Amino acid sequence: MTIIGGVYRIRNVVNGHCYVGSAINLVRRWCNHRSRLRSGRHHSKRLQSAWNRYGEASFVFELLIRCAPEDLLFYERRAISVLGSHSAGYNCSPDVHMSQLGRHHTAAAREKMSRAAKARRLGAAQRAAISASLKEAYQDGRRAKPQSGPEQTARVRAAIATALTGRHHSADRRAKNAASHEGIKQSDSTRTKRSASVRRAWKDPVLRSQQSVRVRAIWAVRRAKSQ
Repeated sequence: MTIIGGVYRIRNVVNGHCYVGSAINLVRRWCNHRSRLRSGRHHSKRLQSAWNRYGEASFVFELLIRCAPEDLLFYERRAISVLGSHSAGYNCSPDVHMSQLGRHHTAAAREKMSRAAKARRLGAAQRAAISASLKEAYQDGRRAKPQSGPEQTARVRAAIATALTGRHHSADRRAKNAASHEGIKQSDSTRTKRSASVRRAWKDPVLRSQQSVRVRAIWAVRRAKSQ
């Protein structure tokens, strides 16, 4: 996967307000933002409040500019100023925090951080109390039970299959993909290892059954769309 760095914004499509940030790995940063927003733990109270009010579907992640790592803070400051993401947006401060790029903690600092993290670990009694409290909240409906298990996994797979069905790369894109792989050959040992791995996997009846279910689901969606 290609790592793309630059300045981005998280824009509210309802009112146009936005949050501006920068990162070396934009994909990872967006995943981090979404994870924290979904769990209600985002550092920007403004953005978290808007996310809770308008819903996840009202926000889009947009790349503003690609730049070298050493220029990220400069362009981030400019974007915050030009877009007004502090005065009329979701940035909590007009200034950008000092970057940690290239900085390394000393051995003594790492040891101190490690001791502090270990000290924060919950004891058995605390974990048991939290577990009992959550179970009680799930049972009386005060807290929604997390969606998990085979049924949730099947719904996710079906949603992905539906989203990908009918999507095709353009001729230009296919040509670029072919050109990028031209001349690349796997070694004999790599081909042997992959072949052996596939053979071992297909000996598992559970895997074959799951693959069969996925294929039938994909074809069912395609037939439904073609009617």
